[in-house]
Amino acid sequence: MSKKISIIDVSSGQIRLALIDTKYSNAYLYHKALPYEGYQDGEFFDVQELFSKISSLIKECEETTFISLDEILIGVPGEFTSVVCQHVDYDLGVRRKVNDKDVAFLFETGRDSLNEENQIAISTAPIYYLLDDKEKVINPIGKNVNKLSGLISYVLCEKSFIKLFDSIAQSNGVKFNYTSSILAEVMFLIPENVRDQGVIFVDYGYISTTVNYVQGDGIVYSISFSLGSGNIAADLTIVNEIPFEHSLELLKKVNLNIKPITEDEYVIFIKKDNYAYNMRIVNEIVLARLEDIAAIMEKAINMCPSNIPQSVPVIITGAGLGTMIGIKEVFSKILNRQISFVAPSIPQLNKYSDSSLAALILLIDKGYQKPSFSFKKLINKIKNKFRQKSR
Repeated sequence: MSKKISIIDVSSGQIRLALIDTKYSNAYLYHKALPYEGYQDGEFFDVQELFSKISSLIKECEETTFISLDEILIGVPGEFTSVVCQHVDYDLGVRRKVNDKDVAFLFETGRDSLNEENQIAISTAPIYYLLDDKEKVINPIGKNVNKLSGLISYVLCEKSFIKLFDSIAQSNGVKFNYTSSILAEVMFLIPENVRDQGVIFVDYGYISTTVNYVQGDGIVYSISFSLGSGNIAADLTIVNEIPFEHSLELLKKVNLNIKPITEDEYVIFIKKDNYAYNMRIVNEIVLARLEDIAAIMEKAINMCPSNIPQSVPVIITGAGLGTMIGIKEVFSKILNRQISFVAPSIPQLNKYSDSSLAALILLIDKGYQKPSFSFKKLINKIKNKFRQKSR
């Protein structure tokens, strides 16, 4: 018998709710997105609006589908999480084969030493394992050892976020479970062989960006800053003294790879009316802010405690990418690294802006159950589910 699963994806530009049938992973019984004010520096701009938007989505979904949403998985964005890596040891007592329970115990042992006073672990994944302090492996199951060790990555969520969303859940008569959107994207957007070699993963959003260093099946380092494509649109609005709505439409037209002459213009259509804006001026404004954002990305990468070799590539996704042409070249020049963009490749959710929701859906499809869930249980199930989409 199939089970209905609901997900709320909390991004910096919109709130999305999806209800899916686990028997048919591509069957969306309900899917809707609502724009909202978003968040900055780990704080929502308008808590009452957030409350209202989520409540209206839940109510409309239940009324439309005649299904009660008892539990909803909340994808927590990077701006409300941090990452801690712990080296953990587990003495098996006698030499024997490692099983799933041993790995689970290793994870829980590491969690016991975490400082969870203001944060709580919502996702766990391994960077690597050590067999008898010698052999480094990605999967220890079935190996004969006396001692199992590992570098384990824990994604911790701000308790203030949990408290706020739990109050929304209680008001709507539902239960919220929490998981890391960034880790879900890492697992389902980046091929396993690329993760094993080490990769920088960036979720470039509307007004929030998260930079991560990934190794194996976990996140080694993660940091967020409150900038994205929405800030570029704001610059266009301020400098050109135009409506913000016009600026958002202009971003869809921008091509930074061309050298416009004085008379060249971008033409946009707003409510059946057309407006023209000087191409050179628009490109200069966009380029200036993009270079600033790329410079902050570079600084974030350099702040990583681990020494990230210059040969490590950067994979970028997120709503901030949009349809702008030339953004990859700007990031590549500033970061001085190999850059690629990735988007999900499942029906109806194949845009850069769909990455977090699509990853959460596939996470559900592959067996998410409760907050104690470990991403390691999925490692052998996710091959070939997502492919890179480069441009």
